[in-house]
Amino acid sequence: MSADEWVAAAPDDGRRVPLRPDAVPLAGQLMSLPPGRYDWLYLRIDQTAPQPGAETVWLHYADAVDPETLPLPAGRGTHRVPVTRRAVLTGVRLPDVPTARILAATLVTSASEAPR
Repeated sequence: MSADEWVAAAPDDGRRVPLRPDAVPLAGQLMSLPPGRYDWLYLRIDQTAPQPGAETVWLHYADAVDPETLPLPAGRGTHRVPVTRRAVLTGVRLPDVPTARILAATLVTSASEAPR
């Protein structure tokens, strides 16, 4: 799935890149993102059954792949994933959670990368 198919999970303030999912299941897929330097990835997730603990998302950069924790309590909520590496982010591999789906997503650009 490409970033063109995502919907915003946070308001646009000039630093946010809204994406457009429509009830995308968390099925272990790699989601391509607009390449860029970001601080956060917001995911609005609907989880029909609680998960014990948390899941891992894998942030794919131009030069590496890093894991980040994604808590998945039951219900609907917006979760913030930190993008800690100062490198170009190109995608995110979602966990395989049959009871969860992404309703919306937003990337927040790094303050140093924001348009002036």
